[in-house]
Amino acid sequence: MLQFFLILSFFVLPPIFAFQDKNAALDFSKFNFYILPCFLLGLFLFLQNKNKEKSPLKRHPVWSAAFFSSHFFIALGCLALSSAFFEGIRALLKIKCDDNVILPSNGLEAFFCALTLAASAFYEESLYRLYLPNVLKSLFLGAAEEEKRPKLFMALKALMEFMAAALFALAHRPQGIFAVLNAFAAGCVLRVRFVKSKSLWPPFAAHLCYNACALLFAFL
Repeated sequence: MLQFFLILSFFVLPPIFAFQDKNAALDFSKFNFYILPCFLLGLFLFLQNKNKEKSPLKRHPVWSAAFFSSHFFIALGCLALSSAFFEGIRALLKIKCDDNVILPSNGLEAFFCALTLAASAFYEESLYRLYLPNVLKSLFLGAAEEEKRPKLFMALKALMEFMAAALFALAHRPQGIFAVLNAFAAGCVLRVRFVKSKSLWPPFAAHLCYNACALLFAFL
């Protein structure tokens, strides 16, 4: 319980209530040192939970590669479709995107950018896909008996999943309403891929690849 409230207070809630400065730029030209404690938390949560479920990725290498690839491409394709859908709505409504991005201009800055993208994707997957849904269900469902009231139990379980996805989406609030909606859809997709694969790596890889592609499109 204490661990949950500490994580909630210092990592989950601050991005939701962060001040939204429309003139602020997302700087990818240098390493974001704030991501270090976030990455360490993600690593802690990953190591804490990795032995609770056996992943199918430990089977034959050929099967593992095919299994990983299927979940990765499904997740990445859904993320791309979600992004295109909300960008299409933005275009139809003629709402201008106010994102101000500072891109890396040399090899060292590109390296720092890659580290930031990888660390942030790992942190978000560990926190929002691996930890939060499970801890919310354990806290709010508690010792509820699924056999006696299965419909109520499943409804509450779905509500906890919704809450985890909503917290992930609200963390993108400073980027605007379309970023929040897209993040909610992405959170649902990545959570499903995590549950289906029983591994953090397919959703992590899809998340990282999606963020990298989104950044590359900023060059265009």
